[in-house]
Amino acid sequence: MAPKYKLTYFNARALGEPIRFLLSYGGVEFEDCRLQFEKWPEVKPSTPFGKAPVLDVDGKQAHQSVAICRYLANQFRLAGSNDWEALEVDAIVDTISDMRQQIASYHYEKDEAAKEKKWGPLKDETVPYYLGKFDEVVKKNGGYFVGGKLSWADLFFVAQLDYLSHMMKEKDISAKYQHLKALRQKVESLPAIKAWMEKRPVTDYMAPKYKLIYFPSKAIGEPIRYLMAYGGIEYEDFRFEREKWPEIKPSMPFGKTPVLEIDGKQTHQSIAICRYLGKKLGLAGSDDLEALEIDAIVDTFSDFRQQIALYHYDTDEAVKEKLWGPLKDEIVPYYLGKFDEVVKKNGGYFVGGKLSWADFYFNGIIDYLSFMMKEKDIVANYPHLKALKEKFESLPAIKAWIEKRPETVS
Repeated sequence: MAPKYKLTYFNARALGEPIRFLLSYGGVEFEDCRLQFEKWPEVKPSTPFGKAPVLDVDGKQAHQSVAICRYLANQFRLAGSNDWEALEVDAIVDTISDMRQQIASYHYEKDEAAKEKKWGPLKDETVPYYLGKFDEVVKKNGGYFVGGKLSWADLFFVAQLDYLSHMMKEKDISAKYQHLKALRQKVESLPAIKAWMEKRPVTDYMAPKYKLIYFPSKAIGEPIRYLMAYGGIEYEDFRFEREKWPEIKPSMPFGKTPVLEIDGKQTHQSIAICRYLGKKLGLAGSDDLEALEIDAIVDTFSDFRQQIALYHYDTDEAVKEKLWGPLKDEIVPYYLGKFDEVVKKNGGYFVGGKLSWADFYFNGIIDYLSFMMKEKDIVANYPHLKALKEKFESLPAIKAWIEKRPETVS
């Protein structure tokens, strides 16, 4: 029976990513427990020597990222063909760690004067020296670090490139080194590594800069906030008062909100934004058919919302009164009954028996729909929708967001 693995680390690549690469390459299931930095003081006392990453193997804790990688490499036959190759792998990995520590000494320096003093020698001498040497080693060894074949040294190096590049304020520090660049492409094209990179969560230090622009309400902005919270994505939650809308409206695409800015680029339409985030967070279905099912149910949520909004925002009281009866007695029960059946059929979720961005969208607009229908909770009488809501709101990241978000009417 295969061991049960649990990796505990921050929502970052850094020292955790080589371990994730190795676990992915080995084709083993593992729990990828990602800590938000503000939770670290609570978790730290339970870790060996107060450090992370920590790998739980059948409940036994192991620390030190290099030691963990070596252990996994031995499990997956990536530690060299003999003791000499194992020594060569160890030596190159320790040298990669030496380079990382030199870069980290600059990056994490808090004294700005000292930091500025370190930058020139690091950028012009230290890093080029190491990368040049590494490039020579890979050339000499037939495109790999050791023995002309894949070893955990290759995975260790490639997995840390994003972290090292981030600290060096570059897109890819290996880009100018022909053999390192080719090694990176080779490792990242391995099927298991490629699959991991496609599904891994957005990380803190490499994440785009997000800014959500919306009114100080939940409504159709809340599904986006839920997805951001779930993904541990930092973003500016820009809420403007309604009297400011005439000033802001001309700068918005098609004069509508919510608007999500991604590295300064604006995009609109709440469903399109949620779909984008859903893909980023691995919540967009396992295949094209599941993606279609998610789109279909979300568009049906939108149809439902528009029916309620048609009543709520009508300014003619006579028309509004005429709309109320059919809406309350026929339309809303029809949709909620159908949604309840879908959730029951799909094992407690809207699609595929698992969490998807459809669940985020629906739960994100429940308060808004209830407000427009003059009810406390429109799903209260629908057992499967009610259970889904409770399950969703108990997700740690969602629970934390609900507890800290601003109070709004809808």
